[in-house]
Amino acid sequence: MSMEFRIIYIAKFCLAFLLMNVIMLGTNFAESTCPIATEDRMKVKWNPGHFIMLDRKNTHTQFANFLKDYHDAPAVRGIQVTYFWSELEPRFNEYDFKSIDEQIVKLVNTGKKLAIILGYKYQVSKTQSSLPTYILNQPNELLNGERITPYFIQGKQGEGIYNKGHHANFGHSGTLARFKKLLDALSARYDQNPVVASISFTETAIGTEIGPEKKYSAISEELFVKGYMMMQAHAGCVFKSTPLFQNLNFPRRALPAFIENMKTFGIGLGGPDVFVDSMKRANNGLGFFGSGKTINKYPGVYHYYPLVSRIIPIGQQVHRENLYYFTAEDFQSGPAKSHNLTSEQAIDGVYEFAKKHLMPNYLFWQVYGRDTATLKKRLKSKYGMPLETSCPAIYGGKCVVK
Repeated sequence: MSMEFRIIYIAKFCLAFLLMNVIMLGTNFAESTCPIATEDRMKVKWNPGHFIMLDRKNTHTQFANFLKDYHDAPAVRGIQVTYFWSELEPRFNEYDFKSIDEQIVKLVNTGKKLAIILGYKYQVSKTQSSLPTYILNQPNELLNGERITPYFIQGKQGEGIYNKGHHANFGHSGTLARFKKLLDALSARYDQNPVVASISFTETAIGTEIGPEKKYSAISEELFVKGYMMMQAHAGCVFKSTPLFQNLNFPRRALPAFIENMKTFGIGLGGPDVFVDSMKRANNGLGFFGSGKTINKYPGVYHYYPLVSRIIPIGQQVHRENLYYFTAEDFQSGPAKSHNLTSEQAIDGVYEFAKKHLMPNYLFWQVYGRDTATLKKRLKSKYGMPLETSCPAIYGGKCVVK
C-alpha cells in the first residue's frame, strides 16, 4: 500500500468514524459530505493582505474614509463587513442579499475586495436577534431525555452588546439544515464573484452556558461541536473558489477535532483576537497557559497555528480590545487591566506577535480613534507590514490573484 493511499484511507476512516458517532448520538444528519481532494479543487481567489473592518452602524461614512485612506495602499486588500443570518434570511427561505450586493457595487471598480463575516451569534440590535425568528421558534429536540435547543443564550437578552444574545446551535438538526441552505444560496451567488475575497464564520466559543454553570448538558456541547463540523464540511464542499475561515477559540478540548475537520474540508484557521505577547502570560486562555486546573489539560488555539501554516489559509481578526490589553482575561475581568502601551507600541506588538506565532495570510483590523492614524501610517509605509503570501497546500497550487 503506497503512502499516498494510506493517507487517503486514514482520512476516509476518520471521517467515517466521525459520521458514525454523530449517527449513534441520534441526531438527524442525513446528508452526505464530500471531502475535497486538491485535484478536484477549482481555482481559488487568493488576496492575502490586510483588510479594514467596517462598523456596521456607520458603514457608508466608514467606506468613504476607507477609500480616501487606502485607495493607494497595496498592502490593504479591502474591507470586512459582518452580515447576520437574520438579515440575510429575514423570513423562512426568503433571502435578501441587497446589503452584500451594495458593497460589491461600491468596490467593483476600486481594485479592493469584500471579506464577509457570517454572524449567527450575539444580536444585531436591542430588538433584533442575529438569528431568524423562525430559528428561534423551532421546537427543542429530545435525545435520550436531553433537551437540545436550536440556539444557546448568552447573557441577558435585548441588550445588543458584546457577549449578549443568541448563538446558533448546529447540534440541533433543524438549525444545521437551514444554515446549510443559506450557504448553498451564498455560494451560488458569490463563490465565483472576484470581489468577494473570503467568508469567515463566527467564533466557536459558546459563552458561559456550557461548562461550570452547566445550564446545558454535556451531550449538548458534544452535539454542538459535531454539528459545527458538519456545517464546516458542507461549507467546504459548496465554496470551491472562495477562501473560508473559521474563527476558532473554544472549547479547548475540541480544538484537535476542529483542526482535523478544517484540514479535511479546506477551511482556513482564524480567530477573533490577537493579543500582545499573550503566549507568555499565565492568565491567557488562548496561549500556552490557562486559568484553572481543567483548562490547563488542553492547549489553547494559538498552539495550532504553526501546525497548519501553509497547509490551510490563516485569516485572523484584530479587534480594538486587542490593542488595549495583553489578554482577553484582562478586559473581561473587573476592573479591566489595560497595558497602557502607546498606539504605535500596541499595533506593532500585535503585528509582530501575529507574524511570529500565527503566520496569517489575512489580517482583519478593527480600529478606532487613536489607532486609525497609526495603522494607516504603518500600512501605507514602504514596509507595509508584510504577511505570508504562499498558496496553502490544501489548494493544490490553484491560487489565483483576482
